[in-house]
Amino acid sequence: MGQDYDPSWEFTVADLLSFNLGRYKDLIASICAGAAAEYALELELNRLAWAWQEKDFKLAKHIPLMRPRLGGERIKSAKGKGKNRQAGAEVV
Repeated sequence: MGQDYDPSWEFTVADLLSFNLGRYKDLIASICAGAAAEYALELELNRLAWAWQEKDFKLAKHIPLMRPRLGGERIKSAKGKGKNRQAGAEVV
């Protein structure tokens, strides 16, 4: 550790063993885990971006299913009995 990476530098297994990398095992493991999680996130974001590009959105008129009520008016149920409802929304 503490070495700059030079892609033109060729090394052998003996060179790697000479660095005594075992003492950096926890640091190397956490760096690898972070890199793997970052790569998985990147793949998922690319998949989501591709999926959204394939969607064809069309605008349609919005028809609300509920309309606001102004008070606690009585509403008759299907059986003819009245129920008190507080200020809220009436299902259409």
